[in-house]
Amino acid sequence: MTKIFRQLDPAQRAAIYDLSEGETARGFDKLKDLGAIVEISDQAERLQKLSEKHLQALKNGVTSLIVTPTHEEGRTVTTVVRDQMKQEGLITGQEHVVGRLQKLNLSESQQRDSMNYEQGRVVVFHKRSRGGFKPGEQWEVSRRDQDGTVIVQRHGQEKPLDLDTAQNFELYAAATTPVAPGDQLRITSNFRSNGDRFINNELVKVLSLDEQKMVVSRSRQRQRSRD
Repeated sequence: MTKIFRQLDPAQRAAIYDLSEGETARGFDKLKDLGAIVEISDQAERLQKLSEKHLQALKNGVTSLIVTPTHEEGRTVTTVVRDQMKQEGLITGQEHVVGRLQKLNLSESQQRDSMNYEQGRVVVFHKRSRGGFKPGEQWEVSRRDQDGTVIVQRHGQEKPLDLDTAQNFELYAAATTPVAPGDQLRITSNFRSNGDRFINNELVKVLSLDEQKMVVSRSRQRQRSRD
């Protein structure tokens, strides 16, 4: 298949075609001429424009996604956007601090090094692994013994972690994030909750939450709750 169908506008289609053919500079030049690319060197102005564009899309019922090159810049953008959403009344109600996992993005060789397994970090398995670990399971690092053996725990059970199977899991750090009704969250891994399947990169909107449960809405699907 070589024909592009998604872009209905001929000028946009031409730009995307250039990009698909490896003509990156020419494709971006065409997008810039269309006003699809805007360069803003001042950080404060750039953040303000990003926030305004995002909020306008939300008010129009259009999906909007902000992409940043680093996690630090992403957190900065998120803070500015959430402040604007609060001022506009798009985020309301009591804010709760919710636990989350921050992927450490370690290489396989780094994951074989026991020094990276600090107490409280979380091992998430994506393949069946020696020791009886199953895909989707999350095990918290309990300790690192003097001989370098990493001990993980789950539901009161402890097991040694075989670091030679590092290709079967990912290491995460425990983190938190503020969440309030009106927030949009992006799901970053596949999981099930109360019989409902949530998919990686899916966007959900928080309708309500308390210390035990979060209720979210999903596009084209019925209301879901996550405990």
